[in-house]
Amino acid sequence: MIAWSGVTHDGRYAVYNDGVSGCREHDEHDKAMGSEVHLTAGRAAGDGDPDGREPAGCVSLVTSSPAETEQVGCVLGRLIRPGDLVLLQGPLGAGKTCLTRGIARGLGFTGRVTSPSFTLANIYEPTARGYPLYHLDLWRIKSAAEALGIGLEEYLNGPGPTVIEWPEVAEAVLPGDFLRIRFESVDDCRRLEICAFGERPRALLDAFREALAADSVPGGPSASRD
Repeated sequence: MIAWSGVTHDGRYAVYNDGVSGCREHDEHDKAMGSEVHLTAGRAAGDGDPDGREPAGCVSLVTSSPAETEQVGCVLGRLIRPGDLVLLQGPLGAGKTCLTRGIARGLGFTGRVTSPSFTLANIYEPTARGYPLYHLDLWRIKSAAEALGIGLEEYLNGPGPTVIEWPEVAEAVLPGDFLRIRFESVDDCRRLEICAFGERPRALLDAFREALAADSVPGGPSASRD
């Protein structure tokens, strides 16, 4: 498990791994741990959703290996519940499926988790929670109507939470409440910006931040004030 320590300054929250500083190559086969993880609460100005709505809150963090990205997903997976919607945005190879694997692990699913690029949807069940996780990939979908045609509404209204990679094509028919996670390459690391839209996603984001803080251990480097 990643070791965390954190301090708060004027509403900004910082969390670090207490291992060795520096980034490692974010490769599918690199399972090494022990690089710096940094998390801050805040939001870039004007970073709302397409209809102009501003997020209720955001958290940004940097992971330096697939194992760390998966661990972030695992923390989130312990908290999500049926009806929650998580949208993953970012380029190919950024870690979207890796994070989804962590969410599945957090739910107690121990089977294989892969990108449903060709099948369009994977259902992971049973999980330890007693409900499935729906994992969709809309990379090959050309329109919102086509997304509906593959059963998007059935997944969203099903008895489990839903994670969608490449959700942009279906924005017009997605619910208004969701947790959006954007992936960005930063050198050999990954920057994840997690933003909540709606009351329940905001509560989920707050619980996620608290869960990271609860995992903190003494001895990590202190955070400096920005």
